[in-house]
Amino acid sequence: MRVAANLTMLFEEAGSLLQRYEVAADAGFKCIEISSPYGVEAEQLRDVQEKLGLELVQINSPPAGMTPTDVPRVQSEQVFVENLTFAAKRLAEEGIICLIEPLNHHTVPGYFLSSYEQALGYLQTIKQPNLKIQLDTFHTQYICGQLTKTIKDLSQHIGHVQVAQVPDRHEPHSSGEINYDYVFKLLQDTGYDGFIGAEYIPEKSTTAGLGWIDKYGLSL
Repeated sequence: MRVAANLTMLFEEAGSLLQRYEVAADAGFKCIEISSPYGVEAEQLRDVQEKLGLELVQINSPPAGMTPTDVPRVQSEQVFVENLTFAAKRLAEEGIICLIEPLNHHTVPGYFLSSYEQALGYLQTIKQPNLKIQLDTFHTQYICGQLTKTIKDLSQHIGHVQVAQVPDRHEPHSSGEINYDYVFKLLQDTGYDGFIGAEYIPEKSTTAGLGWIDKYGLSL
């Protein structure tokens, strides 16, 4: 499995997002993901990406997803399903996977999509082959804690994986609750061969904490 650097959270010490592209490439990354690129013109991002030979494997839509307090839940779900159906079909025309990601309420209070049962229900309702679940093990541990069962149950529906240690959201090999030797083997054993998004807060500098990639037998 190959690791993609999340440039919203990694290499913050380098400065601007465009500068992070440069530093990530210098660190050996070939693949990147971006949670929030909307402060930079798309053309600028494309140009620096192409210049450095980087592959963009994941990008978040603009921030949204908080549960409205003045709208009935059933109405919110109807709008969510309609919008998600439109997005998945439009992305399918371009050969792009559409991802939905449950987030835990401890880190993101009030977030609309907060369980894997809920996410799976939307996949079953919409029935769009390119609609997948983004599984962030940091959020999974907070949401339900059953990493083995969750990964096995969702194995046919996982389109992208992100990792961080719990509770401090540092590198996977830092001190915490999750045994990543086990988790990465489990992902391989269940047939996952996609990217691993490095979406964590470096404990020190980003480059000082990249030893986990070799430790767990992953590649750039």
